[in-house]
Parts: sequence; structure tokens; C-alpha cells
Amino acid sequence: MAAMDGKDVVVKLTLSGTMARVCAKSKTVTIGGEPIDITQDCDAGFRTLMETGSTRSIDIAMEGLMTGGEVLALLSDPTKTDFNVSGEITFPGLWTISGNFFITGFSSGAEIGAATTVSFTLQSSGAWTRAVPTP
Repeated sequence: MAAMDGKDVVVKLTLSGTMARVCAKSKTVTIGGEPIDITQDCDAGFRTLMETGSTRSIDIAMEGLMTGGEVLALLSDPTKTDFNVSGEITFPGLWTISGNFFITGFSSGAEIGAATTVSFTLQSSGAWTRAVPTP
């Protein structure tokens, strides 16, 4: 596989029917699975895990610059309780993953003499789909 520039990995979110690319300085995508521990006393003290896991997940952490206050306004609204978004993550030439995500955290840094930064985390909710691009 050829090297890939991080700017080419694209994250798009759909909120209130509008899809937008999330511009960021860094993106971290973690695809995980939680095992089921089936260790018994007959395992001689060694942990044994079931061959199939119990929970699959995708977490996306992003950091960037605040260029507008829309997300902060949405998340800071005390009447807003729905932080579910539709999302799409594309690794060019590899695959695109689409699914539903929950915004679990949002923070903003405002240092004197520097650009205001934002960081947030998305966690998958439910099954996702993966499309493999054709060559």
C-alpha cells in the first residue's frame, strides 16, 4: 500500500439533514472489538477469550481550528439532548465506512495569541457499512 497524506482522509457528518466535511488538523480512527472472557479455573491461570467478540465499535477523535460556532452552539444548548449524527469516513483507495455516531465529547481551547482549537469524539452507534472502491 502506498503512503497516504492525512488530509486525504475525509470525515463527513450529517446533522439536521445537512452533510458537511469536517475540516480538521488531525483525525484518529479506532476500530475495536470487545472480547468475551470465558476463563475458568481449568485454564491454569491463563485468560481464555471466546473466538467471537461481543461488541464492535468505531471511535473517531478529531482536532482542528474553530472556524464557526455552529457546533459549539448546538452542543451548549441546554434544550438539546440528541447528539446523534450520520457519518462517513473515507480512506482514499481503501474503503468508506458509513454509519451512525454519537458525539461524546467536545472541547475548545482559546489561548491568547493563537487560533481557537476544537476537539471532539464520535462513537459508533449500531452497525456500519463498508464500501470498497473499485480500482
